[in-house]
Amino acid sequence: MNRKIIAIIGEFYRRGVGGVARRKLVANISKDKRRKRRNIDVFITMYLHAIEMLKKHLMGYRKYVYVLFLLILSLLCVFYLQPPLKSSAAVELDQLEYTIKADLKKFFLNLTAQINSTEDRAENYLVRSTKCKIPSLEPFNAEILPYYNPKGYISCSDKPLLTYVSKKANVATLHVNQTAQKEYTSDNLQCCYKSVASSLSWKTFDLVVKVSKCIDFSNFVRLEDDVVVVWCRNTHKDQVVYKNVHYVVTVTDEIKNKLEKTENDTHLSVVLIGVDSVSRLNMIRSLPYTYNYLQQNDWIEFKGYNKIGDNTFPNIMGILTGMNVSTAFKICNPKVTGQLDKCDLLWYDYKKLGLVTAYAEDETDISTFNYLKKGFERKPTDYYFRPYMLAAEKNLKTVVLEGVKYCTGPESAGERIMNLARDFTSTFRKYASFGFFWMNSFSHNEINSVSRMDVKLAEFLVSLNRTGVFANSIVIFLSDHGIRFGTVTYTHTGWLEERLPFFYMTVPKWFQNKFPRKYSNLVLNSNRLITPYDLYMTLQEVLVLSGKKYSMKASSACPECKSLFEAAKRDRSCEEAGIENHWCTCRGYTSIPSNGVIVERAVKFILREVQRMANDRGCAEFEVKNIISSGVSVNCDIKNRSNLYFLITFETHPQAVFQGTVSIGVDVPIFKMEGSVSRLDVYSFNSWCVTDALVKKYCYCHGSYAYISSMINTVATHILQFFY
Repeated sequence: MNRKIIAIIGEFYRRGVGGVARRKLVANISKDKRRKRRNIDVFITMYLHAIEMLKKHLMGYRKYVYVLFLLILSLLCVFYLQPPLKSSAAVELDQLEYTIKADLKKFFLNLTAQINSTEDRAENYLVRSTKCKIPSLEPFNAEILPYYNPKGYISCSDKPLLTYVSKKANVATLHVNQTAQKEYTSDNLQCCYKSVASSLSWKTFDLVVKVSKCIDFSNFVRLEDDVVVVWCRNTHKDQVVYKNVHYVVTVTDEIKNKLEKTENDTHLSVVLIGVDSVSRLNMIRSLPYTYNYLQQNDWIEFKGYNKIGDNTFPNIMGILTGMNVSTAFKICNPKVTGQLDKCDLLWYDYKKLGLVTAYAEDETDISTFNYLKKGFERKPTDYYFRPYMLAAEKNLKTVVLEGVKYCTGPESAGERIMNLARDFTSTFRKYASFGFFWMNSFSHNEINSVSRMDVKLAEFLVSLNRTGVFANSIVIFLSDHGIRFGTVTYTHTGWLEERLPFFYMTVPKWFQNKFPRKYSNLVLNSNRLITPYDLYMTLQEVLVLSGKKYSMKASSACPECKSLFEAAKRDRSCEEAGIENHWCTCRGYTSIPSNGVIVERAVKFILREVQRMANDRGCAEFEVKNIISSGVSVNCDIKNRSNLYFLITFETHPQAVFQGTVSIGVDVPIFKMEGSVSRLDVYSFNSWCVTDALVKKYCYCHGSYAYISSMINTVATHILQFFY
């Protein structure tokens, strides 16, 4: 048969009938008669045009061939022009929509009645207002007890440290501990030290450290450098018996000049101490000594402190910039080298106004500004301790516990950060300073692991007080979020804990006396809904209260947010506080059966969002394997009870566990994503084929692409380190 004839029929079908199925589906749901009339007119025009084309190309063929194709076209025309019949599928669809609406109204009425019945039971809530009710759970409730398994402290060495650093009149001296020497060898001991410096290349400044040749010394030596690697060997056996890395905080000439200019200013410092992934309830369970110390010394506990993003980066950026994560990635894009240096981080303001600044964080692979990010190309603070931690991790033996580097040589990484904080704050206790000290290495991956450091944390806080740091410092002790991975997050308690990290603050006695109203507002806010954006405003007001010429800037993510020295609104919603609905704890969730039509549709809707985010080469396509749990809630605010919110946790194939929040109108049942989708299982091993932090969360790599990509990344990293 003539190919032109086939092409005519194919084109006709593509233009006409190819769109019929779509238009008929729309017509079954839509009542728009004008669109139908327009479609009919278009089709008739196409039909007449097709007949003319057939006449032209079928000239010379037998008449029955012409009649046959005319008949086919006529049948297609009848098929297209017939009124849309209500198929059994369409009838089922209508019945389904009716069922969904009925279920929604039933959920809505039950939840409203439940809220009204508990309206006056204030003891059930940490925060209680018309717009926000954060449930108050017992730290040791029945749901969490199966996961509670406290751990004892693990020392990184069974021997005392062989070397230590002393400091007198701003002169640092490295010593060999003579009394500890016999623990290492009975033979002669020879020690040497290597100076450590950051890479001179901006490309590798935050990745690589340079180490000098080893310089021998006996008993002690005066240090000219901040960071040194120490080696000691048994000379008889020519065997290395000890290695360590030391850092000492000394006052440089540059810092001396800065201190002279601010000598007469009001002395009010800020010390921010962070422990990653610890909820308020887990702090009470796992850190009893630390918790008792805070309670006995009248630290203010902010019970309604709600996180504003998934992981560390958005919550820290909320504190330091007042931005949400999307704005932070646009303005301070951490995936581009040098962008963080241009970012308006608060410690730059403190530094410009004459305060001495410091930043330290352990576990360099997952640190806030370096995990899947480029970090800094020059030191962001006066004292920047990343080179020290890099030197410790790369030159010493590390011990990994629960997936993080707990030990770096003979000292735990967490205790190294505490020692840095102690050294920095005591060195500058008579001057105004800003110190940011963050610990990941004993708390990040497992809910009970933080308990190992309970006594050490309590002793650390006691030592800061004894050295006089608290006398002139606002000390903030907090976390970024609760534990984000594992089966505990499938529970209602786990859901709440992930979103409510611990946050404590203490201020000097003279501050309480000088600013009684400010202090009373702090106490008042301890039972209000607050966020990292409020802390951002607070850190700015510290500069104002210190007498600095400083104009406070509103948080771009939360223009209504205020300093904690001002009273936060009692009736404050998550929206007003800059919290996405997915992270909002102001509505508790009531458990519902997971086999309902609404839940199944919600899961498909969430999974579609996951697939959209994972639209990347090398990522597998997910299928729903199991719905783990589902819950429903409604706004506390009676004026805004037009939507229901569904929290769904589900498992997929390939293996992943997702949790998403969707809203749906009671009268108009249309789903809407509320914030991002959470990934509740550990995914770093399964998402190695992508480096984008956002895509990584939704990707499961498969096939040879994942293997090849990971190998290329590994080789490239080693080559980079070799050349620099």
